[in-house]
Amino acid sequence: APDTLADVDAFIAACERALAQAGWPREAATYLARWTQDAVIPDPAMLEDVRRLRAAGVACYLGSNQDAFWAAHIETTLGYGQLLDDLFISCRLGAAKPQAAFFEAMLAQVPFPREELIFFDDKAANVEAAMACGLEARLFTDRARYLRDLEDLYGREA
Repeated sequence: APDTLADVDAFIAACERALAQAGWPREAATYLARWTQDAVIPDPAMLEDVRRLRAAGVACYLGSNQDAFWAAHIETTLGYGQLLDDLFISCRLGAAKPQAAFFEAMLAQVPFPREELIFFDDKAANVEAAMACGLEARLFTDRARYLRDLEDLYGREA
C-alpha cells in the first residue's frame, strides 16, 4: 500500500500484520531490529571517503529508493543525515530511480548546477537515467574504480 512507503508507523503496522500471518512467534520489533542490523552494513572506508571529501569542501548526497522505515533508519541510526549534505529518498521525493522525476526532484533541491555534479550508482539503469537528465554519472563497481573516476573527473581522490 502506498501509505506504507511514506509513513513509518504504517510500514511497521503492515509488517506486524504480515509477520503474524506468517506465524512469526515474536514481536515485529524483534524482526525489524534484526533486519536493520544485518541488511545494511556501511563500508567504513567509504564513510571515511565522504568525510574527507566534505572536509575538502565537496558536497556529498545520497539518492536512494527507500520506504519511510528504511529512510529513517539510514538517516538516524546509520547517521547518514549528519554525515551527508542531504538525503534524497524516493518515498520523500514521490518518485524512484530510474524515473527522470526522481533526478529532477533531487536536482531542484541541490544548490549546484547539474553540470558540476557526478552521480554514482551500482545499477546501470540508474546511471543511464541520470545521464539522460544531464548529470555526469558513473557505474559504481568498487571503491578503487570510484576513486579513479573522482581523480579523472576532478583531479582529486576522496
